[in-house]
Amino acid sequence: MQVSPLEIENSLLAHPKKLVTDVVVAGVSDGRMPGEKVPRAWVVLSDSGKMLGRNATIRELDAWHHEHLSKHKWLRGGIGVINQVGFALDLI
Repeated sequence: MQVSPLEIENSLLAHPKKLVTDVVVAGVSDGRMPGEKVPRAWVVLSDSGKMLGRNATIRELDAWHHEHLSKHKWLRGGIGVINQVGFALDLI
């Protein structure tokens, strides 16, 4: 199934507590099936996200996107925290 990274990014940015200021989503290998990619997000924490803490913010974002996106769009590759989006692009 096709997954729009932009749709996932917009969903995370729309969190009511504004926990992130920027996000990038890309497909990463899940290690189970050769060639299969699963969505992974890298987020830049806002001041609210920093105050809540890295792990708590990731848990909130995980619950939020499960409620607001179809199951095939869930971030099965996880959510990582970075300082700026440009850095995440070097990881892909």
